[in-house]
Amino acid sequence: MKRIFVIYILSTILIVLILGVAFFDRYLEFWDVFVINLGYILAFTMVVLFLLSRKNIRVRHLLFFSFVVPFTAGCIYVFSINQHTDLLFQYVPSDAPFYDQAGRQVSKDNVFMGINELMSETKYGLDDMGMIFYVANLYKIIDSPLFVKFVNLLVNLLNTFLIFKISHKFMLKRYAIFAALCFSISSFNIWFLISGLKEPVMLFFILVFFYFMLQFSLNNRKVFLFLMLCSGLMLGFFRIEVALFLFIAALGGMLFRNGLNLKKILVASVLFLSVLSVIFIFREPLKIVNFNRQNATVYKGEEQASKISLPIVVVSGVIGPLPTLIPHARKRLSDVSVFGASLILKMAISFFAIIGLFYVFRDSHHHLLPIVSFTLLETLGLIIIDSTFKLRYSLPHLPFMYILGFFGMYYLFEKGIKYKKLIIEVALGFQIGTIGLALLWNVLRM
Repeated sequence: MKRIFVIYILSTILIVLILGVAFFDRYLEFWDVFVINLGYILAFTMVVLFLLSRKNIRVRHLLFFSFVVPFTAGCIYVFSINQHTDLLFQYVPSDAPFYDQAGRQVSKDNVFMGINELMSETKYGLDDMGMIFYVANLYKIIDSPLFVKFVNLLVNLLNTFLIFKISHKFMLKRYAIFAALCFSISSFNIWFLISGLKEPVMLFFILVFFYFMLQFSLNNRKVFLFLMLCSGLMLGFFRIEVALFLFIAALGGMLFRNGLNLKKILVASVLFLSVLSVIFIFREPLKIVNFNRQNATVYKGEEQASKISLPIVVVSGVIGPLPTLIPHARKRLSDVSVFGASLILKMAISFFAIIGLFYVFRDSHHHLLPIVSFTLLETLGLIIIDSTFKLRYSLPHLPFMYILGFFGMYYLFEKGIKYKKLIIEVALGFQIGTIGLALLWNVLRM
């Protein structure tokens, strides 16, 4: 496992340096983005090498670094954002300012009445009201966006612990800790924690759903089923289509735990048609449109990939989102280069996730099937709607890609499987290949 991390670190440094030299003029304006990426890689390297050097890694180490690293990086991000904009959120004035303004407005009165008025007066629907409820109640305590960011760090600790608990049911403690850590201190997760967007809180309900589903499947206690259903319903106040995917995946995963028969195949067909219906119904609310895959396109202020083709959409869905490291010439799009460093590791982990997926089915790890189903449904949906490049849409299933990835590493390094040496060599070659793919992607989107 140490070799995997070392090659990732060297690959990331090489990519950042190559792009920094090749597009020096672009980085002159956004020099802090270049410094942030290199600084993050250095911090990640120190944390990982420290933990790899210890024979016994404890959960307290996981939680310590899962708070200190995002807190430190978050302070740097906030300072950097203030150099380019007057916002206390992200570079792109997306939904975060609305959540801030609406949350502050609603906090001054009855929260439920305020939310009802917002839904009748604005374009935002039920699946944004969860975040406004969250922000409004925090503003009743301390009226500051920085307080929301701080509480998000605490939510991240809960998310980290849940990823660890889910992972530890299928792999050794050491691998479960690294699965949770690599997601928790990833540059893109940190960015969402301080962005003011709803994804960190939404992710909490997704993880709670799967944690209690696993508890129910192992212990068959109805209280776990009740908590699972409550968390799934709460998710509907953040993103309805993800909540529907969650229930479909849970039903499908539990359906196939004991093998296949004609009845199950028919039910699976109905579920598949339901997935396609969900994708079609929420195509417009997601503001996703078909676009010419041969040309650069910007639609409604949302950057689309340039000069892309269907194979790249599929590749991005399976191993991406692909990392963007070059700051965009238009300041309002510059933020995407801030969180690119960890997406290079995500590309490498995807290879092991495919290995993990193979052993889930080969060795009948039935309790992992709902997680696998959700990950595959999310990936398939994003491929169908040409949105595999959108990190906000990919984030709900990324923790499970890390779980599957380290599950694959666990099998590879601990189980004594056949062709182990060959698979490791292919994995290392794949990591090196990600250098070329990342460079190609950054050039294509210019």
